[in-house]
Amino acid sequence: MKGRTHVLVLVGALLAGCSEFPTRLLAPEVPVNIALPLVDSLLVLEQLIKDTAQIRRDPATGNLAIAFGGELTPVRVAEELTRIAPLQRRYAVSAAEEDTLQAHFRQWWQRTLVLALPLLRCFPQLPAPPAQTVVPSVSGVQVEQPATLPAEIQAVEFRHGIANLVLHNGYPVPLSIEPPPGQSQPGILLRTPGYGEWFVALSPMQRLIPPGETRGLPSDPGGEIRVGLDGMVLTSATRIVLQLGSPGSGGQPVRYDTMPVFSVRLIPQGSAFRWAELRLPELELLLPLSVELPNQAALEEARLSEIALHCRFRNDLPISVQGQLYFPQLRSADGQLLTFPLQLEPKASAEWREQRTGVLLRPVAEDLGSVRVLRAYARLRVPSQQSFQRFWDSDTLLAELSLERFHVAWAQGERLPVVEFEAQTESEVWLRGNLGALSQMELELAELLLEAHLENSAAVAFRIEGTAEVLDRTRNLLARLTIPEQLVEPAELIGGELRARPSHWQLRYTDVVLRARPRFVRFLWRIRVEGPPKWAVADSSQIFGRVELVVPVRLRIQRLEFDTLWALTGGETLRRQSRAVRSARAVVEVYNLFPVALELQLTLADSLDSLRLPPQAPLWIAAAPVTAAGVGAAPQKVLSSFPLSQEQLELLRRADRVRVRLRGETSAGQYVRIRSSDWVHMRATLQIEYVP
Repeated sequence: MKGRTHVLVLVGALLAGCSEFPTRLLAPEVPVNIALPLVDSLLVLEQLIKDTAQIRRDPATGNLAIAFGGELTPVRVAEELTRIAPLQRRYAVSAAEEDTLQAHFRQWWQRTLVLALPLLRCFPQLPAPPAQTVVPSVSGVQVEQPATLPAEIQAVEFRHGIANLVLHNGYPVPLSIEPPPGQSQPGILLRTPGYGEWFVALSPMQRLIPPGETRGLPSDPGGEIRVGLDGMVLTSATRIVLQLGSPGSGGQPVRYDTMPVFSVRLIPQGSAFRWAELRLPELELLLPLSVELPNQAALEEARLSEIALHCRFRNDLPISVQGQLYFPQLRSADGQLLTFPLQLEPKASAEWREQRTGVLLRPVAEDLGSVRVLRAYARLRVPSQQSFQRFWDSDTLLAELSLERFHVAWAQGERLPVVEFEAQTESEVWLRGNLGALSQMELELAELLLEAHLENSAAVAFRIEGTAEVLDRTRNLLARLTIPEQLVEPAELIGGELRARPSHWQLRYTDVVLRARPRFVRFLWRIRVEGPPKWAVADSSQIFGRVELVVPVRLRIQRLEFDTLWALTGGETLRRQSRAVRSARAVVEVYNLFPVALELQLTLADSLDSLRLPPQAPLWIAAAPVTAAGVGAAPQKVLSSFPLSQEQLELLRRADRVRVRLRGETSAGQYVRIRSSDWVHMRATLQIEYVP
């Protein structure tokens, strides 16, 4: 009982002493330290030059390559392949050498007997025909008769040439040609008062002519009697002088029913006159103006979008001519022959230009299915003349035809007018994205791939070779690459329609250095026609496509910049804390395996303000050392820690993004090589202490 009393007293005393205790119990305050990640990124070469449109990764090796390129300016091949114009044809002919006039000139002489001597002229005592009588012998019968010229010729002076003299004995007795007065040998004398005389000597076989035979033809005894015409003048006053003899009929009667004639013909061969007084009948002159297509081209058909002609004619003749210029292979869309009228007055000229569109080119019969010669003719008509006119050998008909434009809308054939031509095409390329941050760089290429994806809309295969020039933005030459011969496939001709076919090249180059960023790739091509046997082109035919330079990345840089922006989620973690943060410290850790010293600046920001880490200046990281092989030996490490004020911490709470700016520059402006195996690892954390 006594013990229980003591316990009660003790409890009461305790309760009385605790009257000053708090009314409720509080848990102890224990600070909490956490580390919030702000940035944790491994930056490699692929990210440094990241551009999804231009960076390729080799699946086998993991190596990177820059692929930059663009569309080529099209090479329009139709105009090059069908380049026929300009073509020129000049035809000039003198009156003395024009074929039609020469042919008539020869015919006039062939049908004309310059001398026709009847039998009674040498034997006046004989009866007129019909008769049968004995012809006596005679000698020294001198004959001087006017020469009879063709009716169309009043006078002529030959500049050069030869003639055949043909003698025919129509008498019933033999004849012999004796020396005429003043000559020592047998022959015939042509004498033109005021101009001179020309003697034609005869050989012993030529001077004796049996009845009914000729002398002077190639098959006659003694052969041809050749007369030199150089300088000879024959007029209506020209006289023929000769001396005849005959043994007679030998006492035997001979019969003749018509008047026998001894005749002389003078037939010019290959002659040209210096002048001639002519009275021309109606004549048709044809001036050929045809011209062969270049390269022995053969066109089976063509539709021309345009043809332009320049024509010039000059008529130096003393007479007018008229006619037309025509092209038998060219027709308008309605099928009409392409012709142009001509009217040329004496001693006058005419000149004009013509342009036609929608012209069809079709072979004519003499083309045998393919046009190899562009045929053109001037057909001129000379009206019949009523009086004699003097024509000089300098009188000329001149025709000049110039084909100035020959634009093809469609053509096909067996052989093209052009077998080789040169062309230039260009592509503008851009190094976009972070490639532009490599402000001073070299692309040192272990190899370079030139890829061309071309299409050809002409049904003609090509062999192309030449050069590719890589230029900077001011068109300075960075590299010149040789393009070995490459094949461009022909388009397909299906139902009269050309369907382009693709061709792909991939050319590999080594030991190329580009010391600036490429901006243009220019191609200088030599294009040679390969085939096929049948070709076809349209005015829209072209070589077009895209070209790419694929550069396996092995950068040599002098300075680089990398600037990017990432979303930040650490601020949200801070905003979820309801208690004040007692302290905060930012820690930045960097490992650098790039052989370039780097500066790192992190900026955390919202829409109103920003916080730099480090706050005072960028963080500097030394360049990584490299081995003798150029490979990074070990990364350089930098660890920096610095406290944050309440104001900086408040800004960090609001921050929603972080900007990473990395800059590098080599010492002494030297270029260093960066490999795809090089990297820089950046890590930034926020160490905070707070009470939950």
